[in-house]
Amino acid sequence: MSDENSIENLEKRIKILENELNEEKLNYKKQAMKIGKLVFQNEDYEYEIKKLKEENKKLKKENAELNAFKQEVESSTSWKLKSILK
Repeated sequence: MSDENSIENLEKRIKILENELNEEKLNYKKQAMKIGKLVFQNEDYEYEIKKLKEENKKLKKENAELNAFKQEVESSTSWKLKSILK
């Protein structure tokens, strides 16, 4: 009977270990899915950052052009006259 009890105990232990293994596999799959989602999200963020940097560069160029135009206008004689008459 001792052998039968040992066998039963071993079979129960095997079942427990199989359940633990299946649970760990499931956790691993969940983590892998989260990591995959984060990788794609990171790629989206990198693309968005690239677009924003390009837009920022464009806006800085436009701002420099507008500042140059403003200085040109303000240095003109008619602007000086208008500002004096105000």
